[in-house]
Amino acid sequence: SVVIAVNIPRVCDVAVGDTSGGVITDAQLGPQKRLCYIPAAATIVEMDVAADAGTPNVIVAVDHAGSKRNIVSGALATASSGAIACSKTTSTTGIDGVTTCTGTLQNTSVAAGDYLEMVSGTAGGAAKLMTVHVLYTVN
Repeated sequence: SVVIAVNIPRVCDVAVGDTSGGVITDAQLGPQKRLCYIPAAATIVEMDVAADAGTPNVIVAVDHAGSKRNIVSGALATASSGAIACSKTTSTTGIDGVTTCTGTLQNTSVAAGDYLEMVSGTAGGAAKLMTVHVLYTVN
């Protein structure tokens, strides 16, 4: 039996693109299935996005045995010029202590064995690299 410590923040990180390549495309932002495996029942507490340019956006979902639930109520776009943007269940300061998050995070329950995946997004034609970080705690 595996013992997993609870209430310790964990993160699912997804990088799309490469700063030495061409600009990212909408297809790279979704659908992209089963990017992160969640090994224990968990609660999503924040989703962050950033890019090297532009304001690309993405929708991330929890996949529970083929049933998908978006974790944001609408696509989360990076801040101006690709700067960090975040979403929590209410508009408040992000885990970094600086960024003001939108209150668009939803469907935060994750069962053991669920996956996180990108549903869709809009690249916008400027960013070569976009990062998505989903922070969660094990229940």
